[in-house]
Amino acid sequence: VTVQDVNDNSPVFQFSSYMVEIEENEPAGASLITVRATDHDSGSNGNITYQLLPGEGMGKFKVDPISGVVRTTAALDRDSGTGRYSFTIIAIDAGSPMLTTGVDVNVNVNDVNDCAPRFLLPSTVYPVQENRPGSTIATLLVFDCDKGPNARITYSIIEGNEGGQFDISAKGGLLVVQHPLDRENRTLYELTIQVCDSPVNKSQTLCGTTKVNITVTDDNDNSPIFNQTSYSGAIAEDAVLGQSVLQVGAMDADSPLYGIVHYEMTDPTGHFVINRTTGVVGVAAALNHEDLSVFNLMVEAVDNDPHGARRTSVGVTIAILDVNDFTPTFPKSQYTVNVSAAIMNGSQVFNLTAFDIDSTENGRITYKFVSGTSSDFTVVPSTGLVLTQQKLSVAQSPYQLTTVAADHGSPSRSSEANLTVNVLAASLAPPRFLQDITTVQYQVGDIKASDHVAQVMAITDDPSASITYSIVAVMPVTYDDGSFSVDMRRGAVFAAKDVMLSSSSRIQIIVQASSSVAGSPPSTTTVQLQRDLQQHTFLYFISPPIAVISEDAPTGSHVLMVQAKSAIKQSSPRYAIVAGNDEKFFTINRLTGNIRTLKVLDHETRNSFTISVMASDAANFSRVAIATIKIDVSNSNDNPPVWHTLPAGAVYVSEDQGDEPSLPWYKPVIHNFT
Repeated sequence: VTVQDVNDNSPVFQFSSYMVEIEENEPAGASLITVRATDHDSGSNGNITYQLLPGEGMGKFKVDPISGVVRTTAALDRDSGTGRYSFTIIAIDAGSPMLTTGVDVNVNVNDVNDCAPRFLLPSTVYPVQENRPGSTIATLLVFDCDKGPNARITYSIIEGNEGGQFDISAKGGLLVVQHPLDRENRTLYELTIQVCDSPVNKSQTLCGTTKVNITVTDDNDNSPIFNQTSYSGAIAEDAVLGQSVLQVGAMDADSPLYGIVHYEMTDPTGHFVINRTTGVVGVAAALNHEDLSVFNLMVEAVDNDPHGARRTSVGVTIAILDVNDFTPTFPKSQYTVNVSAAIMNGSQVFNLTAFDIDSTENGRITYKFVSGTSSDFTVVPSTGLVLTQQKLSVAQSPYQLTTVAADHGSPSRSSEANLTVNVLAASLAPPRFLQDITTVQYQVGDIKASDHVAQVMAITDDPSASITYSIVAVMPVTYDDGSFSVDMRRGAVFAAKDVMLSSSSRIQIIVQASSSVAGSPPSTTTVQLQRDLQQHTFLYFISPPIAVISEDAPTGSHVLMVQAKSAIKQSSPRYAIVAGNDEKFFTINRLTGNIRTLKVLDHETRNSFTISVMASDAANFSRVAIATIKIDVSNSNDNPPVWHTLPAGAVYVSEDQGDEPSLPWYKPVIHNFT
């Protein structure tokens, strides 16, 4: 009996499901797995074929219908596709009716590190303000299409960070400023940032790079700097308004956002103005050398920061050059002096002093006689001191002299004064003052007790006589209360107590000189004390304006101690000789005002000097005062008499010729024969 098979058994797969892994990018046709099914039927009922059902696997996989070998139909890309595929394969027998059985196949596509990390922004420019260490620049975003360790990236800076100015977090890509940046030193940094993935097999590491340009933006961290530590200039006192004097200049290393500089100037007098843009200092008001010869100003360079501008200041000194706009002026047009008939040749008669408040050559005065009995007298050109040149006669008295005082300006200016010399009998001649008026000016209205006010001097033609001084009157009478005293031997006038001067004050101190010769009348001179109404400075000199030094004084000898006072307490003036010392005969101690000689003096070569001394306030250099000091070089007996060459032959003198024979070669030199 033969039992015929009936197709009553379905195919049975070896496993209920299949799990398989494949590396991505395997070429098409790669074998994944072989599925196997069995069928207990016999004959055609047991013949099995395999078929892939439609689904995720279609187009990606195929199954051999006979062998059950599953292969890829295309390379699988884990990065752009999916990492897992699930599909069903059925086993079909050949019975009738056919019986089928399905089995699930799961394919995991393993990642291969085939995708290099890439920056989302390939090249970027970031602005960063200087002087901001620790500030965040940016977080750099990177994409890696791989998965797992192949997509785990690390950041680093590989170029452009030589000074270590920047840092980037290895895991997060946070780029920060590590150390302060200085835009004035460097404005641009070009960094190369690298990111690398982290595959298990380090040899398969893939990296990507990008350029990051960091521009350093400005912070107002620089003050303007002047191109000089100080500035000085000079301009004539007749300069027109708007005329340029000098130019200051400053630079600011910051960018134009902050570094554009403008200028401001402090001039409380209003004489000068500065161009805000160019720094040119120009004349804003009429100048007068005699009012103020030096301006000490302050200029500021200011940067362009609207929220807190930075400033730098510099000192500017402007000297006002003198123009010959003043004429030498005698205090009086007519002078009278009484001398003794016993006066010797070469004796001092009177000092004709003119005043010219111009400076340098414009204020240097030369004196000369232009009319009168000038052969009997001579005048020292530089000082106006009148000397006898011959024996004077009572019979020819009075002598009339006209003197011209001319300055050395161009053109020269001049004025005249008349001098009458009365020759009296020796017993009737009083002591004579070389000046009948001595004017002293103070720039502020207070004179302190013991202040030296003036120096007067009288002379007599009697060598045996001595002179004493006294104050006989003070006007106005409100000051005739013992406010002033005079040294009876030296003629030095002092303040005996504090004296206040109002703006209209003018005090006249009448000083009398008396001779010890019996019957000799006294003579007087006037010390005129007044406040300087100009009031241009806050410093004033309190020392006498005249000094006398012998020509035989050694180099380094003390001449005079000048002294100025400041209206600012606890401020010590600084002193300098600013004019009249071109040949460097004198020096001054800048702290004490002590004037000393630098060279040997010679009365016969030059018997007087006029120098200008400037005092500046150490507390505020805009406060200055200038005083004119006259230094007379007194004569010492350092030259022996010199014989004139006499003509050959005999000289006959009549017995009634008198004491001074009129001879063609006679000169006023006295020879004592022994």
